[in-house]
Amino acid sequence: MKSVRAYRYRWLILVSLMLLVLSVDLHWMALAPVVRAADIFYHGQFDPSSFVNVDFLALVYLIVFVVMSIPASFFIEKFGITVRLRIAAAMVVVGSIGKWLYAADFASVIGFQILLAFARPLIFNGITTVTMRWFPLRDRGFASGMVAFSQYLALGLVMVFSPLFVGTDFGAGDYGTGIDGMMQVYGIVCAAMALVAGLLIREQPPTPASFEPAVSLNFRSSYKNMFRNRSLLGLLAVFSFGWGYFINLAIKIDGVGALVGIEDSNALLGVVLFSGGIAGALAIPAISDRVRRRRRIMVVCGIGAICGGLPLTFPSFFSFWVLSPQVVAFVGAGILGFFLMGAGPLGLQYAAELSRPVPETATQSLFSACSSFVCVFMVLFATVGGGAYLRLELLLIHFLAVGGVFLLSAIKESPTIVTEDERLQAAVKKEIVHLE
Repeated sequence: MKSVRAYRYRWLILVSLMLLVLSVDLHWMALAPVVRAADIFYHGQFDPSSFVNVDFLALVYLIVFVVMSIPASFFIEKFGITVRLRIAAAMVVVGSIGKWLYAADFASVIGFQILLAFARPLIFNGITTVTMRWFPLRDRGFASGMVAFSQYLALGLVMVFSPLFVGTDFGAGDYGTGIDGMMQVYGIVCAAMALVAGLLIREQPPTPASFEPAVSLNFRSSYKNMFRNRSLLGLLAVFSFGWGYFINLAIKIDGVGALVGIEDSNALLGVVLFSGGIAGALAIPAISDRVRRRRRIMVVCGIGAICGGLPLTFPSFFSFWVLSPQVVAFVGAGILGFFLMGAGPLGLQYAAELSRPVPETATQSLFSACSSFVCVFMVLFATVGGGAYLRLELLLIHFLAVGGVFLLSAIKESPTIVTEDERLQAAVKKEIVHLE
């Protein structure tokens, strides 16, 4: 056995990563739950039928991530963790304060949102590198899980808190007011979190946190191997489509609420969607590990997502007796979130197993970039004509989802089904960790 040291400062490193993720992702969809109210607040400052509208504030995050993902990885390799994360933290501070001070000017808000969007790939593309440097094997799964949870938490928080700051009761005198107050709270909180994170971050511990050999990431050979793997490409297509669908729903959640007859921009539909999603993200991967099946569980998730998405999209067709269309939509949102968001972490684990010996970081970067790329087109289509084709898009998505289920059934089962916990347990037995 080999002996390594685990420094207590690693927990402050984890806090800094979580604060950075929260600070940048709280801005991502801050206005998504209250789009109709925001349209009133910014009335006359943009053409609602154009692409540069309130939805564009969320869309720009995806566009920048697709374009800057590879350059951000190069930047990380060139300048290191501390410089990269402190630059990202500074961008978040400036963007947060700028959106607060110029909240009433839509053009300025877009400009600062773009700055925040550029900070996001600098943060997300190096998380694995940070956890590998600072955490021993036995703690890495927990650290990565907490950072991922921070992203879900940020998106869930805006669904809850944004409507509380904004006048969302349709027809009331204060409808559409409060956007500036919301920007002030988010601006101060996010700037403070980013500032603290920038001060806490460190390049690496005095001694290595693990003796597990680092896998050298050769982009050219890794991507060549992945694009030769037909099962992986099939999973990539389905994963990108499904995750793009989920993020598209989150961005357009207020528009979906209008489709099902919810007058107020209260984001309750989004709260239900994310609540079901968090439950699914906890339950579905655990069930897959228990039954030692990947493909079958992914097929079940696809069928479950269709069963939840149809009532959400066409609630009047499924309503009967005491179930109003709105109640049906809420039930559908919970079911859809459970299966669609629950399939996310399982899909990434499945992909890592199918692509071995390609490093997991390469697989995840490919899946993240492709899903963001697909989502850009989904949101653009849903934005055409001020959202006139949103219902048509959701109908087309369900037709394609049926094809996705058949595609999943044709993918080969994981050749290893070695869970991350099992891999870590085997590696942990080879190391003695001294706490400091």
